[in-house]
Amino acid sequence: MADKGDAKKSAPASRGARPLHPAVLTAFGPGRGSASSELAAWAYLTRPRPFGNAGGGDGDEEAPLPNLVTAQSNSLRVYTVLPHAGTLALTAVYDNLAGSVCSLDVIPRGTSGVRGECARCSEGGGRADGGKGGEEGGGTADDEGLAAIFADATTGNTNDDNDAARACQCAYDGLLLGFAGHPRLSLVYPSAPMVGGGAWSTSSTSSDTDGSHTGVGTGGVLLASAIIDLGPALAEHGLGGTSFMEQDIVVAASAGAAGDHRGGNETDDDPTVAVVLGGGVAPYVLPLPALSAKIRDLAGVGGAASTPGPSNPPGRRNQQAAAAPATASLVSHGFGDILDVAFLNGYTEPTLAVLHSNPRHGGRAWPGRMGRTAEVPLTTDAPSSSAKAKAAAGAAGHYGPGKVDGDDMDTGDEDEEEAAKAPVETVDTGTKHALTLTAISLAVRQRRSVVLWTLMDSIPADAWSLVPHPADGVLAVGVNAVTYVTMGGRIDAALATNGFAKIGCPPGLLPPAPNSAAGGAGQGRGRWGGRLAPNPAPLPLLAVQLDGARTAFVSEDVALVCLGNGTLHALEVHRRRSSPDDTVLSLFPLGHKVGGMGCASCLAVLPAAARHGGSVGRYLAEEAEDGGRGDRTGARTRGLAFVGSRMGDCTLLAYAMDGPVRLAGAATVDEGGARTSEDGAKPADAGAKDGPARKRPKREGGHAAPAGDDDDGGQLQAINSPQPTEEEILRREEEELYRDDDGGASPSVVSASRGDSDESADEEGGASDPDGGTEGRPRVRSLATLASLRALDSLAGLGPLGGGCFGPVATCPSSALAPPSGEGSDAAQPTPLSGAFASAAGHYVLPCGYGASGGLAVLTTPGRDSVGGSILCESDLCDASAVFGLAKSNLVLLGRSDGKGCVALRGVVRDDGGEGGGSAEAFEEVEVGPDGANAEDGMDVDDGPAPSFENASDVLGRMTLLAASEFASHSATFSVFFVKAPPSQDTSPLAIVVMSDDKKSQGGVGLRVIFVHEIQNADSSKGALASVTPMVGRAAPDDASALASVAFGCVWTSGDASLFNVALGAPKKTRGKKKAPSFPVEFGVSETVFAGDAAEEDDVGFYDSNKVVAMDVVSLPAHVFDAPRSASVEGEALPTATTSAAVPPAPDRSSFLSFPPDRLSMHGTWCAHSGEAPPTAPDRIVVAICRRSGLLQIYDNEDASASPVIEATSDEVRPVWQASGCSHGTAILGQSAPGVAVRRPEIHEVEAAEVRFFVAGPSLKKAEGVETTADAEKDAWMLRSLLLLVDTNQGDLHLYSGSKRASHAHRLEFARVPLATVARPSEEAGRHLTKLRRKGLAPSSAAARDDFRPNRLHRFGGVSGEDGLFAATPRPLWFVSERGAPTVVSHKSRHVSPAGGRPVPVAGFCAAMPDVFQNASSGFITIHERIGRVGSQRLTLYNGLWDVFAPHGLLPGGGMSIQKIPLGVTVRHIEFIDDASISSTTRPVYAMLVSHEMEADQSNLNDDGLTPEERQRIKDEKEAANVQKQVEADLGGFDMEQEWVEEIERDECFAVDTRLGLAPPMPTRMYELWLVDAAKGWKVLDRHTLDEYEHGTALKVMYLTDVVEDSDETPERSLFISVGTSTIDNDGEDLASRGKILLFQVKKSKKRALGKSNQDPPLELFLKSEKDMALGPVTSLSSLRSGEDIYRIVVGAGAEITVEQWGSGKLTQVGFYHAHMQVQQVVLFKTFFLLSDAYDSLHFLVWRESDKSLTLLAKDYEPCNVFATGLISRGGAVSFVCHDDRQNLSFLQYAPADAAARGGNKLVCRADFHLGSQTTSLRSHWSQSSLLFNSCTMNSTLAALKQQDALFGRLEDDQRFSVNFGTSDGSFGSVVPLSEPTYWRLTALQSVMSNALESNCALSHRAWRLYRRSTRRAGCRSNDRKKGVIDGDLVMKFVDLSLPEQEDLASSIGSTVALVLDNLLELGCAASVV
Repeated sequence: MADKGDAKKSAPASRGARPLHPAVLTAFGPGRGSASSELAAWAYLTRPRPFGNAGGGDGDEEAPLPNLVTAQSNSLRVYTVLPHAGTLALTAVYDNLAGSVCSLDVIPRGTSGVRGECARCSEGGGRADGGKGGEEGGGTADDEGLAAIFADATTGNTNDDNDAARACQCAYDGLLLGFAGHPRLSLVYPSAPMVGGGAWSTSSTSSDTDGSHTGVGTGGVLLASAIIDLGPALAEHGLGGTSFMEQDIVVAASAGAAGDHRGGNETDDDPTVAVVLGGGVAPYVLPLPALSAKIRDLAGVGGAASTPGPSNPPGRRNQQAAAAPATASLVSHGFGDILDVAFLNGYTEPTLAVLHSNPRHGGRAWPGRMGRTAEVPLTTDAPSSSAKAKAAAGAAGHYGPGKVDGDDMDTGDEDEEEAAKAPVETVDTGTKHALTLTAISLAVRQRRSVVLWTLMDSIPADAWSLVPHPADGVLAVGVNAVTYVTMGGRIDAALATNGFAKIGCPPGLLPPAPNSAAGGAGQGRGRWGGRLAPNPAPLPLLAVQLDGARTAFVSEDVALVCLGNGTLHALEVHRRRSSPDDTVLSLFPLGHKVGGMGCASCLAVLPAAARHGGSVGRYLAEEAEDGGRGDRTGARTRGLAFVGSRMGDCTLLAYAMDGPVRLAGAATVDEGGARTSEDGAKPADAGAKDGPARKRPKREGGHAAPAGDDDDGGQLQAINSPQPTEEEILRREEEELYRDDDGGASPSVVSASRGDSDESADEEGGASDPDGGTEGRPRVRSLATLASLRALDSLAGLGPLGGGCFGPVATCPSSALAPPSGEGSDAAQPTPLSGAFASAAGHYVLPCGYGASGGLAVLTTPGRDSVGGSILCESDLCDASAVFGLAKSNLVLLGRSDGKGCVALRGVVRDDGGEGGGSAEAFEEVEVGPDGANAEDGMDVDDGPAPSFENASDVLGRMTLLAASEFASHSATFSVFFVKAPPSQDTSPLAIVVMSDDKKSQGGVGLRVIFVHEIQNADSSKGALASVTPMVGRAAPDDASALASVAFGCVWTSGDASLFNVALGAPKKTRGKKKAPSFPVEFGVSETVFAGDAAEEDDVGFYDSNKVVAMDVVSLPAHVFDAPRSASVEGEALPTATTSAAVPPAPDRSSFLSFPPDRLSMHGTWCAHSGEAPPTAPDRIVVAICRRSGLLQIYDNEDASASPVIEATSDEVRPVWQASGCSHGTAILGQSAPGVAVRRPEIHEVEAAEVRFFVAGPSLKKAEGVETTADAEKDAWMLRSLLLLVDTNQGDLHLYSGSKRASHAHRLEFARVPLATVARPSEEAGRHLTKLRRKGLAPSSAAARDDFRPNRLHRFGGVSGEDGLFAATPRPLWFVSERGAPTVVSHKSRHVSPAGGRPVPVAGFCAAMPDVFQNASSGFITIHERIGRVGSQRLTLYNGLWDVFAPHGLLPGGGMSIQKIPLGVTVRHIEFIDDASISSTTRPVYAMLVSHEMEADQSNLNDDGLTPEERQRIKDEKEAANVQKQVEADLGGFDMEQEWVEEIERDECFAVDTRLGLAPPMPTRMYELWLVDAAKGWKVLDRHTLDEYEHGTALKVMYLTDVVEDSDETPERSLFISVGTSTIDNDGEDLASRGKILLFQVKKSKKRALGKSNQDPPLELFLKSEKDMALGPVTSLSSLRSGEDIYRIVVGAGAEITVEQWGSGKLTQVGFYHAHMQVQQVVLFKTFFLLSDAYDSLHFLVWRESDKSLTLLAKDYEPCNVFATGLISRGGAVSFVCHDDRQNLSFLQYAPADAAARGGNKLVCRADFHLGSQTTSLRSHWSQSSLLFNSCTMNSTLAALKQQDALFGRLEDDQRFSVNFGTSDGSFGSVVPLSEPTYWRLTALQSVMSNALESNCALSHRAWRLYRRSTRRAGCRSNDRKKGVIDGDLVMKFVDLSLPEQEDLASSIGSTVALVLDNLLELGCAASVV
């Protein structure tokens, strides 16, 4: 071994031991990044829960649909089902909760008082006087205040008859959330509004009607009315154990006042909650400590428990902090391992069913011991003379409600001896370790409980879930069987779902052999009564497993079952009405499979019944023929079903199930009681009279049932009931004696039914037909059928995310691709990879999903594609300031920044010259002068005459183009220009010029001037022009095809604003021979001035000024800003429109809104409309004025145009809407009265620089060739959100979403949308600009100063079918919508210049494309600053946002978009092949290791082809061999089972009973290596399939050097794809696994390339070498570069690391290191190794090339189960990141000089952090600087930056490497190292914000992030936690707070807002991977 001291000298320098300060920032959580869901429920959160069958009003009124709530990990999503097509609109997202949700239950009416006691409802609307919004107990309101704040009652009718109905309007549901880890329960409700950042308040500074809000970030959170910490109780009663804390709690809630489909009547009873702690081992449970003593076999035995306890009663929401666990009653152990709990329906008191094990047997049976009990006695037929034994048999063997008194049930030794002497009949399988089901009645208020009944050892051992029946009993769902237990505690039916069902069943539940004594017993219940039965005839036998299946009842007797793979089945309970004792279960496939799931996780069913039938009927209208209502004659039930998956996509289904349908071949009963078949033939014994062999089953009263009752509406038919034995008769009589005679609650059974050929088959001893024969099976006559099933919507889910890689991807779909244009495009030809990919835009690709939902997740942003993808063409230019599009004229005008005219481009379509005859779209420059005038005459335009507004060439060639837009009216097209001429004494510098097409022109732009209006501004009283709004046209009221006017506005530096209206009218008629007008429209211009401060008010305070600083003109639906008719007294005092003639008042809400607005709505209820089609009424133009004081005023354009001057406080023209706080980041902009005092910033002087109203969502402009249904179009209207974006003079962006809520009198208000994005320029960009100015590379500040500010906020419509806004700010952003929820996406450009040279990187944007374009008809144009000298630009033409709005795309926020590439396989690893000989710019190639999740057919087990005699002979031979082995073992003195461990008999466990079912398919997988092309839809170029039982475990693309020993030649290197595998054969874990290394090379296939172009020749995989590894499975592969550029492979196999060298066509080991347990991962940097042991933490090694040895430098001596390892660095400091099994992150360093390093042998732990999610990979990436963030080609921008600043890159912040990770719940984040000042500043901020901000669910973020210790670690790790990590998700909330709140927080830590925001900006940039 090498000397350790020498090795340490080669370790990193001592300065690397400086502590690194990490920050963890989540790019997107599981809520925003993925729609996968682990839990789901239906709840009324945004609408009040209705009583009865109405929607809260009259009895015939249809109730609104509830909200769909889904939970995944630490996130919660709330959806609203839109009424027309069933689209799911995203209403709210609660991400990054301080805990992982493990249970989700609904508490009906959990956020309101008792019915009729709500102050708000009793007053008939408005806010209650006493309803203060004060916060106490953690920020929750009191009872009256909650009703007033969060209720959404309709106003109006106050009739006394309707008071009771109106009282329910404030009844909203609460959510009961259970959290994993530390057991906690939280009863929560969403605050109003969901999207806001502040809470509604009635403080002294705001009124009830002003819409203002106070509080620090209290809006948009889940407020907790109660939270219970169950940890102390679990720790106290856990008997010293700590492993219980690792088990998730199991929660069940009673229906309470829900009154839902489960049969419970509507009551005011408080719901009861049951909790199972510690995985069923904690004793914190029931109110009575002696409860378990009442269960005979469980008395006095230690074990487990379940925990029911009362929840917070409705209306008691002040109990926020916590109910002390000690106040709840406790019970001692005695329930064994509790698997599940559920509340039963039909009882007067809450009754809890507990599925648990018998602790006498030691808990649950090990699955390996099931099916190995051939000696188990069949106790149901064992004779006994003891009455006690018979009673015990009746209770335990026949599963009835036996008496459970301790004295009566306690059998003595005499009885046991007597029973032992009796002959015992045995069965061939079964288990002795069955489960127990106990029913407990709870009287919570009396604190009492009682055991109603218990079924000991009676439930199959594989049962895992309880599903309450809607009216009677419960279903115990197991893997192989389903058991139905009635509410009386009797097993009425058990269904075998496959042939293995007998393995886990107790002996008494097993059906006896056909020829046994028990098999002939059929008295009353028959052969199958209460026992395991096959699927009834004529249905086929089953071969399915219910492991992971989800079950929910859709009607009283029909349940929907979704298997783990998404296959849907119907589980039906068949019973005869005349004889309830006859019950059978059937399972029938529905023929539908939910795709893209991977594995089902939840099933939430909403039966429509009477209250939702109309809505569901509309969803199914396409399949109905009754006029569109969807009502089917005889339809029994309809509803909605949400199938969720945590592994992939989720689906919302609408279903309709018809009533029972008679099955073909079912027998009937004629009038005489004789049975006849369908063809009328009678059985042979049909006329026989009842005799001993024809016993009629007794009814509940003991009387025999009439023969004719079999057909009394029944679904079953009993045929040939077998003759009962005397023992069976005696047992029946005893059951009747001990039966609870309580009428309808009596248990029921089913009579046996056999086919006509059963008797002959049984006599011959034949078994059932394996292919589905009906012999010996129950028979059903009818079956509920699925009338229709329709998928309404699908939510794209990512599922688990694996380790990713960087690489180029063609994100544009093939349907949107266009060939590269010939001109104006620099795309190309294949270039060497090193050059092409160094400057190419890279994406980040991660594996996602599992199985059918598996695929890839591509993280991307707009602008990353190369030419030929979403970029159609590019061209370089210089000094352009704006882009304007004239679509009809096919022109694009580029305004020059120097004001000397513009550059005109005409859109053309050329033949690309290809073989396919395609076309390419491009631009050609045209001269602005007619016929090419002044093209090349060399004349200096400055020496010519002054430019004239009447000359088109002067306007476009010599004037500054400020605004331009094109309109069409009266079949004529014209363009309106707003231009600025050079200073002159003769003309005004500003003018409005109208041009039209010049048909006489033969060249140039082809435009002529038809109207000019000069703006008179000679006195310069308005000052200079500051900004111009976009132009908006308004249609004529009587003719939608004609325009009435065109409006736009200007803001002046004096503080005034002007509104210009260009009115259009018909031209005057001419008389005589006068020439007709040249244009069919006449124009007139009017100007309205919005005055700012008066001259004498110049010295007023900044925020007291009324100067107009921003303006917008927009066209919106007429009803948006209308005040409701039924305005309150306070509302009438608010400013309203002065004109009512143009716009009629809004109708009543009930008649106007087809979709009533939700109280907490995020999506576009503002545009709800009546009727069956979108509104056809013309929109109106409104003018938005933003003043320096923060006052935002909305004026109607017609009102404003009627007055020449409008003062700020004018009474003549009043705004239709106004709000205070604009530009200050106020949480809510609500309509407020003038003079309302609002809090203003105290330190900063901030004003709005630009405001823009826009609509985000699906575009209403239909694309060509795309057909949409009317319902889908209506839902598209509701997914359109009205948004307001405010850009401040500091560069901050504030996004607001508009909605109308009844709690605010249905007035419009805007709630701020949290973005967690810093948009202002960074401080580093300012320093870089200073350097450029110092070097003369950028203009000075004086020269660059200009009063005019070009527009940066650009509305767009129809881009890839979406509307939204593009913000050309210092950080370009797209504001779009996903499912109605606004979100933001960053825009990045190719080869963009570093930030700082210009104010914004994107100088121009235009979405008005030339009409001749086809591919780019829904595209856009950008001009960005490119690399080179300052001022160099590039124009780029995009064909749309196809990379954002992909078919499987997601918009998670955080500035990125995700494209999900479904592949249908599980992608285990992916690597980009970065080699020029294989990959190219046109064909990026990736290597992927995938696995196919399959179901192997096991039908061979159904029939082995042997006769019964042969089977018996083989069995006897095996028994004789076992006896011989046992004899040899006894003589030899050794244990037989240990000696012959490899000869364990497994065949008997796989015995299939074909009478019950068939062998189900077995899950298996097959591994393959794929070579895929990312440019052609991820096409598989070649694949290699691994051997059977061979699992792929590692993949690495690497270079290997071909080393030839004793050779002087320079060794060559070759590219290999290395794969590590592990072979696990059919022996499973009995034998050690072996590994293998496979080396592949990629070669160009010559055969397949014949006859094709050689540009991209076909590729194929070639297996070069393989090497077996006897050390164990190969789990890690890495590439080591050492010495003289020698590349070797580092292999982690078993517990060893080996260094392998390639040479002579094979791998040779040259070095090794032995770890302790199992090598998990090896991370290399330089020659240092970071080894992670799966069970023994981290080891730090170094490779020495001199002696080829690995030396241990240090290790972590504390045991830790490592899941992933990574490295972060800053400058010379390096830290090791370790992720363990407890979801923690530990940060360790190699610091030999540290005292804690034990002389340098120990890795020092510097910080720890609880991540809360599981990950398997930590990949490194270079942390971007804010100077490079806008570039998607990092290398080229970095090179340009270093040319401008040669010192860049020398600072430690420029040399940072972070790690990124994807988690198993679908989230993605990064760990970023911070500088010392930044870390301490954010640490102080984090501490303050954790106390100041309201937390979701009243959980503590500080406690959530504490390190979670494992049980192994508890004894060897000190109790102190290092902490020391910044929670980036928490500190990023600072960005979305209002400016006054930011000032408070920054002042509290002694910093400034600007400095904190700059730190957060740098943190966000460094964490980004794209």
